[in-house]
Amino acid sequence: ADPSTFYLFSIASIIFSLAVVPVLLTQSSAPNLAPLTRLPLRQLWLISPLGVAGACCAGLVNATFYGMGPVFAHDIGLSIQQTSLFMASVVLGGLFLQWPIGRLSDRLDRRVVLVVVVFTVAAACLAMAQSASHGMAWLYGIGLIYGGLSFTIYSISNAHANDHADPDKLVQTASGLLIAYGVGAIAGPMIAAFIMGQAGPHAMFYYNGTIAAGLGFFALYRMLRRPSVSSTQRLPIIVLPGGQFTAGQLYAAVRRQLDRQFGRGRQSDKE
Repeated sequence: ADPSTFYLFSIASIIFSLAVVPVLLTQSSAPNLAPLTRLPLRQLWLISPLGVAGACCAGLVNATFYGMGPVFAHDIGLSIQQTSLFMASVVLGGLFLQWPIGRLSDRLDRRVVLVVVVFTVAAACLAMAQSASHGMAWLYGIGLIYGGLSFTIYSISNAHANDHADPDKLVQTASGLLIAYGVGAIAGPMIAAFIMGQAGPHAMFYYNGTIAAGLGFFALYRMLRRPSVSSTQRLPIIVLPGGQFTAGQLYAAVRRQLDRQFGRGRQSDKE
């Protein structure tokens, strides 16, 4: 089908809408949550400056790629099929590396993992910006690395912020980080579009690389300002099988895990 028409977009929209149906048909009941208090973004910044900055930078980088990636591919002369494969390689990279990088950040200082991730993203952006002199295999391979790492920036930043947040404020923390991500996601494509109009399509990756490197230097600065969270106080990845528990049971299980983790940390601090 012609990608310039509405046909393919409508098919994708229908498939996406149908994917929501199984969720709506679930018999699980919603948990009875206590009333939530507001957590202003300014207060969240005081709790975890790196978490907020990382979420905002993730919005800047990822939304820019989603919005301007096809424009970049078109402007460097890729066909429709090549553009699709390029975008797919980046998304597949994010799919495959989310889990291992998340597990690694549970074992090491999350800031160290974030520094390695963002500087590697910056290097991948530099390589992508120079992709005109290489073949398609190079473009797809670098895209796989770029997507595999850039899509983990928000997850690591979120986990780092949760390490420093009060256990009773995790929902508010997640809400604040989404706002920070949204601000970046709104501003990123507009800034990138202007830069690409002035300097050409490859400027998109110079732009994303600069943001990633800036976040890396800020993370290094924060490592000098605040000690690492002990492994006993970090909230690990919890793997739960789907479709076997109600939402209330899952909420209670997560609450017990939080009490166990943070309760242990408080006892060790008292000792």
